[in-house]
Amino acid sequence: EVEEAISIEFNPNRCGFNGGQDVWVENVLNLGVSPDVLIRHAKTRFLAHGGVLLEKTGLTEVTVHPDGAELALEGPEGPRVMVCRLMLDCMGHVSPVVRQLRHGQKPDGVCLTVGAICRGFQNNTTSDVIYTC
Repeated sequence: EVEEAISIEFNPNRCGFNGGQDVWVENVLNLGVSPDVLIRHAKTRFLAHGGVLLEKTGLTEVTVHPDGAELALEGPEGPRVMVCRLMLDCMGHVSPVVRQLRHGQKPDGVCLTVGAICRGFQNNTTSDVIYTC
């Protein structure tokens, strides 16, 4: 499954900050992957193991308890509460969880990620892990 998801591999990768010297690293964040393939495989495994997938449903609040988390949801059927032992938040700085933790305050900065979502690049052999100008 993993091999099917890899769309490109590149080395070395640059890390650099304004005014500093670049550092080149090998085998660090050096793969471009197909999100469609990864999500399809994750969804299949998740559902096969009894997971619940709610599409077109937004998360409005999370309350953490010693034995799990309570999720306040808003979907096509209206408000709903779900209890879980594991919650994965993959939305980054726009996440309702981040907004709740930061009490609505905007983040000081963000680190954009692109990669396999971009098209039109030909024969990439290097990349930037993080780089500022």
